[in-house]
Amino acid sequence: VSTQSTWGRTDLMTDAESDPPSLIVLPQDAAVELAERSEHVAEIEEFDEAAKAPESALVPDDSPQTPRSWWKHFFHTMGPGMVVMLADTDAGCLITAAQTGAAMGFSIIPVQLILIPALYMAQELTVRLGVLTRQGHGELIRDHFGKVWAWISVVPLIVACIGALITEMSGVIGIGEMYGLQPWVCCLLLGLFLMLIVLTSSYSTVEKIALVIGAFELVYIVTMFYSPAPAKEFWSSVVSFPVQNNYYRFLVAANIGAVVMPWMIFYQQSAVVDKGLQPQDLKFERIDTLVGSFITQLIMCAVIITTGSSMWSSSLPQDGSTYLPPECRDGGNETLMVDVGDLSVGDFSCALVARMGPGAGRTLYSLGLAGGSIIGSIVVTLTAAWGLGEVTGYKRSLSSRPKNAPWFFVVYGSCILIGAIVPLAAGSQALIKISLVVQVVNAMLLPMVLGFLWMLALRALPEDHRLKGWYKWVSGAVFAVVSGMGVIFGILGLIDGA
Repeated sequence: VSTQSTWGRTDLMTDAESDPPSLIVLPQDAAVELAERSEHVAEIEEFDEAAKAPESALVPDDSPQTPRSWWKHFFHTMGPGMVVMLADTDAGCLITAAQTGAAMGFSIIPVQLILIPALYMAQELTVRLGVLTRQGHGELIRDHFGKVWAWISVVPLIVACIGALITEMSGVIGIGEMYGLQPWVCCLLLGLFLMLIVLTSSYSTVEKIALVIGAFELVYIVTMFYSPAPAKEFWSSVVSFPVQNNYYRFLVAANIGAVVMPWMIFYQQSAVVDKGLQPQDLKFERIDTLVGSFITQLIMCAVIITTGSSMWSSSLPQDGSTYLPPECRDGGNETLMVDVGDLSVGDFSCALVARMGPGAGRTLYSLGLAGGSIIGSIVVTLTAAWGLGEVTGYKRSLSSRPKNAPWFFVVYGSCILIGAIVPLAAGSQALIKISLVVQVVNAMLLPMVLGFLWMLALRALPEDHRLKGWYKWVSGAVFAVVSGMGVIFGILGLIDGA
């Protein structure tokens, strides 16, 4: 963008050098547009200067920042990383973690911990790309690899977003059934809430709402301490890796897909652009992302421990079976062995009911699952609307009104509608299996998603910020291993009928 534009100049007339320029009175609309253009030019020039600086210059080591100003800057910047990480433990992921603990005990906890570096590496690159290029993920793929590849990347993204939204609706339906609400009422209430916040809020407001709602997931960290497992049984399960078991392999694929999800990469990159983060914010958004990476994995492990300690035993055959405590059934005082896939969303509250009683157990379970469902719904619907707009070029910002960005709101609303119809048609008994399959599909999309992310970090970033040296090869190897495990274990699980 050049500040030497001839738009609106009065010195282009004949003899402009000798005669004083004429005074032109612009209409109000034109004057406003000229002012906005001038401000936009200044912002872009300021950003370009900052982007050219080496990374070490973004936040100088000798900066006179006081602890108070450091924290003020951090809290001003934080948000996109924490929101996407809390959305990472959405309803589908929480249900997957609950299934994992109930059916396989604690054997997949090491996988959850190993995934923390991979999760941070992927999301940190999206932060770098968004802050330093000021473009969304789909835009960068289109500009560097062409429109065909952009469409190839965004179509599976839309499918993944709708699949995730189906699991969010499933989670809300499951909570509603625990309290006697009809499924259509639950879907209607969530759909109206999602439309309301984008029609009446800016990005900043939506982010704050998402953070408050997502914080309810932290209750699972509390419930974990109410569900202690015998130490010997816990550690023997943690160090076991029954890779020969097809159900274990299937759950590993589902857990990989539940941790590193395609829509997270698109969302966080679009979010830092919509929020207007600058290169000097990069350091703080990295911290935001790192802290969120640990929190989301702690929540996943907490859910696994909570259900595993109450519903799993080493005596189970490890074929997808679990124990259903008597507190979860009307009548009878015996523990039943059932197929975990036949349980409803509400049945997993048994893990807390058995330890904390029906009142506290169901309430805490509901709060955590509701938090994951709602923040996940916000993030995946925004991701679909942003991602498609990045490829097609329609206007897409939470600062826009429907009349100025109609397609953004049409896509957003359409995702909500589809996400509600499918679980209503499928019925509550199919929701658990749907959630697990959605996570496995996410895992199978990772080679393409992480592949594009890695290549963009090599091509699209300014020279001083590109992947290089040992970190380039380490990140590439980590992405290849995670993607390969997700695809191979997912296919083997499907072939074996898991």
